[in-house]
Amino acid sequence: MVAFKGRSGLKQYIRSKPKRWGFKLWARTGSSGILQDFDVYQGSKGPQKKTDLGVGGDVVMAMTSNLESGKNFKIFADNLFSSLKLVKALRERGLLYVGTVRENRLKGCGLKAEKVMKKEGRGAMNSKFDIASNVVAVRWFDNKKVDMISSFIGVEPVNDVKRYDKKAQKKIDILCPAIIQEYNQHMGCVDLLDCLVSLYKFPLN
Repeated sequence: MVAFKGRSGLKQYIRSKPKRWGFKLWARTGSSGILQDFDVYQGSKGPQKKTDLGVGGDVVMAMTSNLESGKNFKIFADNLFSSLKLVKALRERGLLYVGTVRENRLKGCGLKAEKVMKKEGRGAMNSKFDIASNVVAVRWFDNKKVDMISSFIGVEPVNDVKRYDKKAQKKIDILCPAIIQEYNQHMGCVDLLDCLVSLYKFPLN
């Protein structure tokens, strides 16, 4: 969000943001947090292209439109953007993807229910692979379930991660799939951009 309280048809109000009034920007950064592309959100009636991918999917397609196909580019995004249709569409363009995904966008996937995995304990995981599209969906249980989707990485290799256990009152090792570790390592670069922008502000007149 670019803070702004003046008059503009592009101004948005988003309650959950620290800066509630202003211009909402979609952004794509590299792993360094440096801005590579952006667009101004113009509301649901704006001129942006609309497809069956939804608003989030259309944003990702637009933000990656100038990336060259077949160069091993990997896209990381959260569950606002992720869907099976989006991952397939990006793969057709030669772009790879990994991200968290909302459960209602995995209908028919057949992953284990959260209640079942809770009984199995922390570190439980389940995955489904679609051979036709080369897309994998992974559900991992930590304190609660985490749903992931990707076109280039899945469960293997599984490694141990440290988590605090209330009963034992100490950190314990639990199993963690590779897709979670990959996501945690590379996600958050737009947040880094926001941090850098806040440190080096310039006046908006």
